Parts: sequence; C-alpha cells; structure tokens
Amino acid sequence: MNILEVQNVYKSFKSLFSRILILKDISFSLNKNEIFGFLGPNGAGKTTTIKIIVGLLNPDKGIVKILNCSPKDENIRKRIGFLPEQPYFYEHLTGEEFLDYTAKLYDIPKKEKKERIKYLLEKVGLYKDRKKMIRTYSRGMLQRIGIANALIPDPEILILDEPLSGLDPIGRKEIKDLIYEQKKNGKGVFFSSHILPDVEEICDKIGIICDGKIIKIGSLNEILKEEVKGVLIVVRNLKIENINDLNLNFEKRGNEYILRVLPHEVEDVLKKLLSFENVKIISVKEELFSLEEIFLKITKNEKGIYTC
Repeated sequence: MNILEVQNVYKSFKSLFSRILILKDISFSLNKNEIFGFLGPNGAGKTTTIKIIVGLLNPDKGIVKILNCSPKDENIRKRIGFLPEQPYFYEHLTGEEFLDYTAKLYDIPKKEKKERIKYLLEKVGLYKDRKKMIRTYSRGMLQRIGIANALIPDPEILILDEPLSGLDPIGRKEIKDLIYEQKKNGKGVFFSSHILPDVEEICDKIGIICDGKIIKIGSLNEILKEEVKGVLIVVRNLKIENINDLNLNFEKRGNEYILRVLPHEVEDVLKKLLSFENVKIISVKEELFSLEEIFLKITKNEKGIYTC
C-alpha cells in the first residue's frame, strides 16, 4: 500500500525578472515497511520536494498524497514525523522538557507521554543528558533530539531531511538502527542524505534527483545490479609466469590469487586458466559498483561534471 504518492509535481520560484523552475515532473511513491533514500547534489531540489510533501510549500502542478490525504489535512499531520534539515529548538528548555512540550501538542496522554519520552531519549542516546539545556547540546546531540522529536507521535510515516548529518559513527549506527526499527514496525521512512554508504546499508528503494528531475529510481538491488563493474576470479596454484601471461590486476591472499577481469574478458581468461597446469578455480563472482560510484557516474553524465 502506498502511504506517500508524489505525482508529476512541478515547482518554481520567482526571481527578479522571471520564474526559476526547481522541480520538473517529480514522481515517486513510498510503501509501508519501506525505507526510501532520496539522493541528489546540493541544489538538486531535495529539500523543496520535502517541504511540498509535508505541506510547507504548494506545488505549481501535480498531486501529493500522504496516507491518501492532502498534506494540508490537520488530522494527517498527527500521523507524520518530520525532521527538517535545519530544525529549530527552544534552547532555554532541557531535552526532556522540549519533548514534553511536543507531546502536549499531540495531546498524548500523561502516562503514555512519560513512557514515550523516556523510551525515545534512551533510543537516541540522550537519556543521561535529558536535564541539560538544549543550548548546551553539540551538533550531534541536536540531531538526536530532533529525531526523537519527530518520533514523539509514533508516526505512520517519517520524513527526514539529512537525519545522519553531524553524527559520529556510533551515532549514525544508533540512528540507522532506529530508522530500521520503524520499518520493522510497519512504518514508512522517506529521507534524504549525503552519506551514501549509510543509504546503501539500510534503504529498500532510492531515487536520485539532479537539476530538479528524477534521473534514477528503483529498488536498491535493481540499481546496483544494472551494470557490472567487473568479475573477480579466485584461483589456487597459479604461477607468477601464468599471471604475467594473463596481464591482469590481481591480489594475493594466502595461497590464492584474486584476479580482476572486465566482463567481456571473462570467457577468454577462464579458458587460459584452465589451460594452466594444476590451476584450480575457486570462485567466479560479479563485482558491482557501489551506490556512491553509481551516484557520481549518473550525476556526471547528466551535468557533464561532478556536482557533489
């Protein structure tokens, strides 16, 4: 079931003498039990898209539905958790007081509110710092309290803009686990991020936006397997003179050699290996591009230069 649908959305902004088109026919969807990673270089239109999704901006054309309703619907807003790229905090409050204030806005009952605040502070690693003023929090701590704040209403869908920004490796691991937990609990998560290895680790589906257009969308597995980087052939009993004959890049691990072969060369290399005396082929495995390599390749093809 689609819990978020964005269909043929356009958005422009007025400049001094004209209108600048920011989003150009953007379409995608998010299902329950799914994590969608939204990627793109700076200025590609990610934050504008997110603001339209949560109802902070209106599209010029197109349709946005959250849980089959308009983002402007007041009842829907209580079912959405949102973390903007640059969240605002009441710095004179403690972390615990800030979450308590948000919980009151959602009319969460007192007993449930207390338990939920404690649970979320523990989940984001701020329980011991709950009595500290937010103005004393580090960049990473602010990101953690922002994520806890987005989760206060126990939302059905999470919209997160750069949720892993400013976090150290431990913090990123904890927040990734928390995001994955939302998926396991039947929620949908839509987020933008510049940290591509983290996106590759947890996302089911990704969309890549460049210059206001979606240039790649699909399941992560499908996108990673669209193009093979090379083939790794692991062999034993290979002599150094045999390697010289093959003229390939290789790596030695113990008594094995790992040969890196271009896809179109695999058949010829295997024939040569089988012709060598006592050589044993252990495995033949495709080597795929990483998400980061695919992202850079796509954005370069679209723009002619690397844009991130």
